[in-house]
Amino acid sequence: MKSKHGGFIFCILASGFEQVATAHALQTATGTLDGFALLWFSLILVQVGLVTLAYTKGWRRWRLKPRTHSVGSELQPFFFGLGVFSLLSALLPPIDTLSEELASVHMVQHMLLMMVAAPLLIVGASPHFVLLGLPSKWRRQIWVWRRFMIRLGRPLMGPRRAGTIAGLYACILWLWHLPQLYQAALENRLLHGLQHVAFFGGAYFFWRVVLNPRLHLRVNLGTGILYLFVASLHSMALGVLMAVAPSVWYKPYISSSWKHGLSALEDQQIAGYIMWMPAGMTYVVVAGALMLEVLRRSESS
Repeated sequence: MKSKHGGFIFCILASGFEQVATAHALQTATGTLDGFALLWFSLILVQVGLVTLAYTKGWRRWRLKPRTHSVGSELQPFFFGLGVFSLLSALLPPIDTLSEELASVHMVQHMLLMMVAAPLLIVGASPHFVLLGLPSKWRRQIWVWRRFMIRLGRPLMGPRRAGTIAGLYACILWLWHLPQLYQAALENRLLHGLQHVAFFGGAYFFWRVVLNPRLHLRVNLGTGILYLFVASLHSMALGVLMAVAPSVWYKPYISSSWKHGLSALEDQQIAGYIMWMPAGMTYVVVAGALMLEVLRRSESS
């Protein structure tokens, strides 16, 4: 890997450490963050840092090897770096702390995980380069577990199961926005973390069958456009319902949104608009890009 690629990615990680340091300063000044929260943020940074280190080593090894086929390009480290930045932005202060006080910020957090970080990490070919960057002994052990997990998860993985994956993705989105589950996540940090894992994991596998750089692991362009169109419909529908609801869905925000000059209902409406328009349009834009690829291929054939 060229040094500029490694520098770009690690500058992003440095910004994450700066965010945690800022959070620590905020705790000292106002007492708004507890020690558990700081430990939580630090663990996130350590995990993302280790993955980034493995990715960087894997990219360097890939560039040095003779290749008969390609899964990489010069832009993929930038996609990966932007994905890491989006992931850290969603999971660290100030977004993570404000998400407990404003539904609109919580929606931004979810959209960063599902609509920005997940597809960028897929386009960045993260699994391939992370695995390639691990020590050879670890790679052999992981390959054994990987084969086992592939056999175990075959009913839910791969382009042939894209419909199932898209259905699970929709279920995850709707179920976690039910008031009971949503409010429970607000009150329990571990459950909140599980919510994030579900959102990111569901989105990751959805985008994996649509945008995977390894063409044999993704659906054809036409099917991908169809899945994106359906995903945009149910995402926009949830956003519309949230935006036009006459009452507050998530009661904990009633006692916190006023601190930011918003009523809980106004805050909820903004959250709905965020899911309705910017998030929904993401599917449309990606579908448009796939449509252009279809036209390009038809013209060249």
